[in-house]
Amino acid sequence: MTNDMSAIGGATSLGHRDLVDLWCELTERTWAAFTTVARGRAVPGVRPVPGHHDPTGAVVDLAARIRHSLLVLQPQTPFDPTDRSGPLVRACRARGARVALITTQRAGVDNPFVHSPRHVAVAGPAIGPLAILDSTLVVMPGLPMPCGTPTTFVLSEPDLTALALQVWAAAEQRAVSGDDAGWPTASPRQRVIAGGLLRGLTDTSIMREVGLSARTLSGEVAALLRLTGTGSRCELGFRLGRLAALPGVALGSG
Repeated sequence: MTNDMSAIGGATSLGHRDLVDLWCELTERTWAAFTTVARGRAVPGVRPVPGHHDPTGAVVDLAARIRHSLLVLQPQTPFDPTDRSGPLVRACRARGARVALITTQRAGVDNPFVHSPRHVAVAGPAIGPLAILDSTLVVMPGLPMPCGTPTTFVLSEPDLTALALQVWAAAEQRAVSGDDAGWPTASPRQRVIAGGLLRGLTDTSIMREVGLSARTLSGEVAALLRLTGTGSRCELGFRLGRLAALPGVALGSG
């Protein structure tokens, strides 16, 4: 593969800039780099990770490297019944690393599993998907490879990581807490029950797994119906399935 710096562009000027302008510059420059890589030419500091259609898998794969911070910006936030990101969040916190998620106001209303007592997620102008690890690595979805394989890219090029940090800072300035945004909040037990429902477990299996009586389980399911604005268990199942299918990193349970 040949070496091509033309896809990166020049250094980004720092200072106060509009979030939309910053995001447009970031996407223009990263997609130019992604296109160059897809054509078989190397771009320093731009590495494809085939097989991931959203950043979740790549972030989890890189989790052991995180020492200082994991910052995630995404318009939608899924519900993950397997809680892949839960151990990631807990491990980062154990190392003293900051974990933060900015998602849209609508995402937190639609998905009651986004908001948690630890306030990992906040509501803000989540203009597009990216994850920043330790201010030095950026994970973004990108072009599929010529064979059609979905691809996430890991960026370490200094100008691009600096630009991504500016995007995050501009979004964070306008973010508010989930409490202020009026987000509903599912309890940890309700998250486990929802995961069981989505996995197709019977009530008996869920009661055994969570340690509940039939009456308590019925009350928790009724609470989930209220939280999701659904009118039946069938409708709740469809809603949970739709939430689970959303792209992105599910950090709410951290």
